[in-house]
Amino acid sequence: MFQSGYNFFAFAIVIYVLLVIILNTGVFVPRA
Repeated sequence: MFQSGYNFFAFAIVIYVLLVIILNTGVFVPRA
C-alpha cells in the first residue's frame, strides 16, 4: 500500500512539475 501510494504521489509531482514548466514556457498560454 505504502509503495503504491508513494508511486502515485511521485507521479502527481511529475505531472505538476511538467504543468509548471509548460506554463512557464508559454506553450499552451500565449501570454508572455
